[in-house]
Amino acid sequence: MAELIPRTTYLETLWRNKDMDTIKVVSGVRRSGKSTLLKMFVDRLHEEGVGDDRIHVYNFEDPNFDALRDATELYRTIQSQLVPDEQNYIILDEIQWVEHFEKAVDGLFILPNTDIYITGSNAYFMSGELATYLTGRYFEIKIYPLSFREFMSSHEELTLEQGFERYMFGTLPYFTKYDNQADALSYLVGVYNTILLKDVVQRLEIRDVDTLQRIMKVLVSSVGSIV
Repeated sequence: MAELIPRTTYLETLWRNKDMDTIKVVSGVRRSGKSTLLKMFVDRLHEEGVGDDRIHVYNFEDPNFDALRDATELYRTIQSQLVPDEQNYIILDEIQWVEHFEKAVDGLFILPNTDIYITGSNAYFMSGELATYLTGRYFEIKIYPLSFREFMSSHEELTLEQGFERYMFGTLPYFTKYDNQADALSYLVGVYNTILLKDVVQRLEIRDVDTLQRIMKVLVSSVGSIV
């Protein structure tokens, strides 16, 4: 397993808001590191002595949790597993796949012993929609691809000039693990297609995918220009 790149700024923000009376929302583009950030958060909970029985992690891109994509069923399942009279940490990864997820999240939020963390991609978690779903009781952390400092923290063998050249080629966390440029590009194309076809086309029910792809090529070739 590849070594995780520290996302210290985001992790410290999460930790400062731990046990605060808000729903912590981690949003960002696919593959920007949302799930990895929460794994780091769970590791830190363990270091602080929080047992597995008080940490409830659900990833809704995992088929094992397909049965819990119903909000009522999800709420009942988690509620039945909570440790009474102790703080429970509930982590719901890619929550947008749960229909009417806000009902389950709101229900868990009002319980006296829960601290809730949810993630979702930007295509589903635009700020206006979050405000509608969670009625103002949330704290949003927008996670971006790697900063240059984060990138260099895992490439200490490179000079600043070498690192910057590699960094400009791509900044998604896992993308930077590739040494072969062709393999790296193949990975990046896969992420692009997933975002375009799964998030944008599927969600907005776009029928003319050909035209959308042509528009995207024009936009990508004009990065930095006024559109």
